[in-house]
Amino acid sequence: MAGSRLTKEGGAKLRKTREPDPAAVPVKFQPPEVQAVTGRVVPALRIPDPQDPETDDDTLTDAEQKRLEAYEAVFERHREAFWEEGKALAGIVKGHLHRRDYPSLEAYLEARWGGMSRTVAYRRIELWQVGERLSPMGDINERQARALKPYADKHGFDAMETVYRTIVETDGVKVTAKLVEDAVGALPDGEFNEKKTVERVRAFLAGKVKPAIPGPAPAELPSPGEQVEKFRAVIRRIRVDRLRAADPAARQELADELRQLLAALENVGE
Repeated sequence: MAGSRLTKEGGAKLRKTREPDPAAVPVKFQPPEVQAVTGRVVPALRIPDPQDPETDDDTLTDAEQKRLEAYEAVFERHREAFWEEGKALAGIVKGHLHRRDYPSLEAYLEARWGGMSRTVAYRRIELWQVGERLSPMGDINERQARALKPYADKHGFDAMETVYRTIVETDGVKVTAKLVEDAVGALPDGEFNEKKTVERVRAFLAGKVKPAIPGPAPAELPSPGEQVEKFRAVIRRIRVDRLRAADPAARQELADELRQLLAALENVGE
């Protein structure tokens, strides 16, 4: 019995000494959490907020190194949410976290982010706050976020959230980038009013209000031949292999729109 107690006590001490110090183990990610209201699984990544550099030279502090590892893990794990990449890139750019190993952002993106261009990186950075704010409400994609960004810039994130929440909570509505863009276009100019905005969005979704986005003046429209050549140039520049890393919902939406365009082209004049 005494030996048994000694073994148990020794095992307990051994287990205690083997337990890692939580402060010494940086936690980069948490497992997904289920949102209480909708039951939707929401990724609970711990992506650090962007911060300014902590040194004036090319060295990285321990804290900066941990943030860089957390940011790069977003890309290495091939996350589908565009805003997660955007937030990670924003942290790297704001903190100049590439400065130790790469002299420029372009060199860093080429080596560590699959050859991503500076333009694409800044597009993602521009939209990460929109995506982070709205992602718990649904699977928002990059095009939807871009449609909402001007409204957020003008009226703030709370106003933007009101618009998007009204759309996604309306029964029978398929949320697409075009729908979001048109809903924003149907909103009047002037100071934001939550009640009137909700009423206006609902009226638009019910078909009672049309988007008030002015089209180009007739003199600005290219000729039919010019339109064909411009469209051909766009098609030639498309790199389908690069689209594999895009948001699956955005890819599907793009494919659907291209099919509709193809059908319209084939039926012209009928």
